[in-house]
Amino acid sequence: MKLFIQTILYSIFCLTCLTSCSNKGVFIPNGQPLESIDFAARIGQTPDSDPYEVKNVFLDANLLYISVQYDGSCSGKDVVEMIGNEVLSDAMVPVRQVKLAIRSNDATCKEFRNRTFIINIRELTGIKERDFETDLQIYGWRQTVRYVFVP
Repeated sequence: MKLFIQTILYSIFCLTCLTSCSNKGVFIPNGQPLESIDFAARIGQTPDSDPYEVKNVFLDANLLYISVQYDGSCSGKDVVEMIGNEVLSDAMVPVRQVKLAIRSNDATCKEFRNRTFIINIRELTGIKERDFETDLQIYGWRQTVRYVFVP
């Protein structure tokens, strides 16, 4: 009897595991992805920027989420880019200085904006190799961000 109960419990456990691992679809009402990348970071000379304040930074794989407050143009067609310094520090984990540059297209009309940009930062790694670590010093942010490259 004891063996019979153990067999039934084991069977129920296996069925539960098998059915819980099936693919479940995510409902997206308009058929679009939930988030889209705003732009890709690049390496180069840092251009001038209008003032802004970095409120939060979050890293998820190769995407950097950076929340900022700034005075943007009323049209909303501001030029925003993230540029990394060409030079990497010579440390155990290389450090790259990075700056977000925001330039308003319309100086006559400004409005206060809170915005989170989603940036592909693959170009900011030291070496494009799986799990290669690079520390990013983001201008306006209080601490370095450890970026681990994902191919």
